[in-house]
Amino acid sequence: MTCIGLVAAVAFPRAAAAHRLDEFLQATRISIAPDAILLEIDLTPGAEIGPMVFALINTDRDGRISSAEGRAYANHAVRDIILELDGRPKLLAVERTRFPSFEEMRAGTGTVRIEARAAAVLSPGRHTLRYQNSDRPDGSVYLVNALVPSSPKIEITDQHRDPLQREIRLGFNVTSGSTVSIVLPLLVIVGLGFLIPIGYGYRRKQNRHRTLRSTGLDIL
Repeated sequence: MTCIGLVAAVAFPRAAAAHRLDEFLQATRISIAPDAILLEIDLTPGAEIGPMVFALINTDRDGRISSAEGRAYANHAVRDIILELDGRPKLLAVERTRFPSFEEMRAGTGTVRIEARAAAVLSPGRHTLRYQNSDRPDGSVYLVNALVPSSPKIEITDQHRDPLQREIRLGFNVTSGSTVSIVLPLLVIVGLGFLIPIGYGYRRKQNRHRTLRSTGLDIL
């Protein structure tokens, strides 16, 4: 695991365990892929507000969070997130959710996981990404980090967060995959260009040696 990825994976659980009982911790990991921007959002309410947050999600008051209730809450949370690629807003769609039990949220150890995706076609060149979380500004503590891209074509060059970590701006470069496909054949052709004269010269030298032997001349 890379250094930045390790920091994101280790620091977030520690922060979730250390936040105050009356705080709502919102930790977001951002992944940039060639065809999408991916968000992993962990929402952890403290023990004092856990039952209130659970009741907000569990609208039918049956003591369990249904798929429909979880989806409705996740869609509401994602609507409060601003995501812009090169200055243009991107639409986030919820892909997966995971909700804790009432007992876990009452104890302050329950974490809501929301995974969202925004489609994006990244052309080669320089790009910027802006993320801002405006969900529950009163009483929330925010963390945001960018994971190292899994694609070798994408390189994050700079990141800038606001002091509250509600917002992050990323600069990154995308290289074309065609570079390898063009360079590799050229290297092969150049290599063959060196090898063919060498091989031809070696065969001429061998033929000359055989001719000299047949005439009885000494070979130097």
